[in-house]
Amino acid sequence: MDPVSLAAAIAQAVANANPELSKRLDDGEDVYAEILEVAARAHEETRSILQAAVDSARRAGHSWEAVGRVLGVSKQAAQQRFGHAQQSSDGNVPAVKRLYPVNAFNEMTVLREAGKYGWHSVGFGVRFHRIELSAEQWEHIRIIANPKAIHDLEEQGWQRIGEQSFPWAYFSRPLHAPRREGDPPPDVLRLIRGDAAAGR
Repeated sequence: MDPVSLAAAIAQAVANANPELSKRLDDGEDVYAEILEVAARAHEETRSILQAAVDSARRAGHSWEAVGRVLGVSKQAAQQRFGHAQQSSDGNVPAVKRLYPVNAFNEMTVLREAGKYGWHSVGFGVRFHRIELSAEQWEHIRIIANPKAIHDLEEQGWQRIGEQSFPWAYFSRPLHAPRREGDPPPDVLRLIRGDAAAGR
């Protein structure tokens, strides 16, 4: 999509947020304050989308230098502005560990294997998932996030994991079958670490 088309699409989305505003443009100066409020909310949303896109790029293995190059800033500026740890808000659960390092290309395969042994994701960040051990098997899914797809999955019993990591949304659900005995395969087991609270 070229910049002009993208700008038009964003402007249309902002206008659609409150269609009544465009009909009141001649009603006085108050309507412009309302337009400003809608635009400010849109700005916050696009900022959140950019943060999520950076998080996804980092999860896919892109360096801070590569991120900065795309954004037209230095590596240090990109890291200072967008570097943070995404944590789930599930609290301090003793059985939670960290699955690290994973990336956008292998994380679903690793989660599928770990899920057979009772491990399921309860949160994620750059190149890791926070995983919790339970007595049953779990399955995971990652989708291109959109409200209808999210609603449909939740109707099917899928549980949302953390916040959206643009463009992805992650879900898990128990399979109501006892977890496999023993440990996951060695290539998965070596990724399960005890430092669940770490932010990198």
